[in-house]
Amino acid sequence: MKPADPSLLHAIEAVVPGGVRSRAVDRLAMAHDASHYLLVPQAVVAPADAGQLAGLLRVAARHGVALTFRSGGTSLSGQAVCGGVMVDTRRHFREVEVLDGGARVRVQPGVTVRQVNARLAPYRRRLGPDPASESACTVGGMVANNSSGMACGTESNTYRTLESLVLVLLSVSANRTCEIGMSRATGRPYRHLLEVVEELTRPR
Repeated sequence: MKPADPSLLHAIEAVVPGGVRSRAVDRLAMAHDASHYLLVPQAVVAPADAGQLAGLLRVAARHGVALTFRSGGTSLSGQAVCGGVMVDTRRHFREVEVLDGGARVRVQPGVTVRQVNARLAPYRRRLGPDPASESACTVGGMVANNSSGMACGTESNTYRTLESLVLVLLSVSANRTCEIGMSRATGRPYRHLLEVVEELTRPR
């Protein structure tokens, strides 16, 4: 169980004050998800906003350490465990804003599917994806995995439900927060996303 380098912890604490957990008990608590894998992170960090996340990206790049993002921890494939630094997005990124009478909803990645649907219920609306773990899985994990479910088919999976995404990027020149639109008309929004990220991060 490898602990983080003290200089790395100090640098992370400087950009995410009060949001770093490095005790053995905290790291072991995050060493597994819903899969059979067991990996103990060097530290668990909970940034409070996009600014702190951008700072964390800078620190990770400078120290050559990998970041793994985790919210619900419901992955069956070990995607939510790591031996590097774990970024907890569920603690702070939990806002839900219902728009246009329930036709649209703006959601942060740490909110569970059930919580979003509870907010949409008065409008007789719900998210398209319907994963079996909706009480625990979060929107961030759904977007990362293009989650679907038994009843949503291919027309209502996560990628076809997205209208836009806000990305926090580390480019060669600056840390930037960027909102991009997702083109559902093409039926290939993930490829569109990759093309946009490539363009934004290309050296100028």
